[in-house]
Amino acid sequence: MSIVPPLGDTSWSRFTPDSYVAGEQQSLYVGRLHNSSGQTPVLFCHGYQGDPATMQSSDWQPLFTAYAAAGHPVMVPELGGQSGWGAPAIVDPGGHIDDALDYFKLAAAGGVRTDKMFVHAISMGTLALRWVWQNPGRVRGMNLVGPIVHFEQFYADNPSLQAAIDASWGGHPAWLAGLDDSDPWRNVDRIRPFGHRLKFWYAESDGLIDPDEVVAFAELVGAEAESMPGTHLELNINARVDRMVSFALDQLSDRDRVYIGWDEEDWARFNQAFITDPPADGANVNALETVVKPGGRRGQFTRLSGIDGNERWGYLMPEVSAADMAVRTPWHNGDGGLMVGQHGNMLRATIDETTGAYLIYMVWSNILFGVPWIVNTGVWSGTVDIDNLTLLGSQSKTIAGLRLAAGGEVLASERHGNVVTLVVHEADADRAYRSGTVDVVLSAPLGTYVGPVTRVDETHLQYPLAGADVISGGPGSWADFASCFPYNAWSEISGTQVRSRFYPLGVDPPAWTDPDFTFNWTDTGGWGSTGYGFGGQMFGHVGIFIPGVEANIQVGPLIIEEL
Repeated sequence: MSIVPPLGDTSWSRFTPDSYVAGEQQSLYVGRLHNSSGQTPVLFCHGYQGDPATMQSSDWQPLFTAYAAAGHPVMVPELGGQSGWGAPAIVDPGGHIDDALDYFKLAAAGGVRTDKMFVHAISMGTLALRWVWQNPGRVRGMNLVGPIVHFEQFYADNPSLQAAIDASWGGHPAWLAGLDDSDPWRNVDRIRPFGHRLKFWYAESDGLIDPDEVVAFAELVGAEAESMPGTHLELNINARVDRMVSFALDQLSDRDRVYIGWDEEDWARFNQAFITDPPADGANVNALETVVKPGGRRGQFTRLSGIDGNERWGYLMPEVSAADMAVRTPWHNGDGGLMVGQHGNMLRATIDETTGAYLIYMVWSNILFGVPWIVNTGVWSGTVDIDNLTLLGSQSKTIAGLRLAAGGEVLASERHGNVVTLVVHEADADRAYRSGTVDVVLSAPLGTYVGPVTRVDETHLQYPLAGADVISGGPGSWADFASCFPYNAWSEISGTQVRSRFYPLGVDPPAWTDPDFTFNWTDTGGWGSTGYGFGGQMFGHVGIFIPGVEANIQVGPLIIEEL
């Protein structure tokens, strides 16, 4: 690997005639007096017959300087040669784009961060959009200048380029076979979730690309399209740098974020989805309302009653579509009494509009709060309005915070059937067992269980939950006597990693490394979607119904934000 000083009066910090790919070039532009390992970089994808050497001409200095002056280094890889045309060897995992990014993050090549970036692509380089939809969590946004939005039509309209396109793909049959996975026009559904992060720039007198196609495609994916005077070549070189970089800086600095407070109109912004099979008409009450509870406003809640169990409602926020996101909200039972079912933070939830199939990265409370502070993480798979929920890769953990009224902390807890087992210190078990009852509280009797206790050994206490072991719920099940206490739930997803922390109201959040109050989970099986999805909140009945009696699940303010 050789490092060649900047050429002439340009401000290129690195130029290499060889990198991981034999003969391939990589360049990094940081401008003068800027730190290459500073803010989020820009990945520049060149057009036909371009490469890092030609990009060092004065024609491109205004664009690259505008990015660099704002602190965003520009990565300019060759991407396999001057005639790549979005071939799999360039855009697929392990291809030239990935090779280039591996190179740029090396200290000797600039030490640029490559976990997040903005993409600026011109002409042929806009076919890197396929790489973008395969790496949704890494891309903050994209400028597509003189874009190829309908690859098949572009091929037909430009006979002089057909031989070059076929050669880059290894022959015409290979190009034809790859259109389903490479032509943006055929992949609208993959692009639409992040369409608001894209900006299309087209030339009014473009002789290679139909401007009307660009406008129509932008409308299909929910993006902006803006025209510029001139031809295709003039657009690539002389387009309004200030407008393009301004759009990029907005995407690099802004994150999608919504705050859901107390007002009814806030909750009207959600899309409601029935995650299970709806009961017969009139069987249950499921009313989402804002109420004032003792002590002041405490948030939105579902008013629940009925005779039919196993009911879960998802509330998804369509204003935030991201691959990496966070959901924060307090979880309560509304009045300190009966607790009905589950809360859940819904992360990167995707629902197929045609089939109703859903995949939801989920962090949720224990189904029955007779054993508070058990939380679960995993992926929910199923179909809207059908009771076919499948848990994929799910794990559970008891979060610290339970206390015995007789004194001492609960180290862990679990439930099998209607029997609860608590793990405590031996001295604490002595005190609890002498009294013959166990009272589980969190610093105050917001949620309690009081009843007979059996000492299994020095550190284990057991007690039965009242009623029958009827998992689907209904009157008389142990679910009728469940309870919980309020706490904050903060969940984040990044790539295949989910982390959550749970802590009492009114205290600072614990560190993410605190094992007592945090829960880390990795999707090791490819169970969920790694693309863009929606965040939200889940409420579940799950069989806790007493005919004629209404209870509630309540949440406080809800924040959903892109990471």
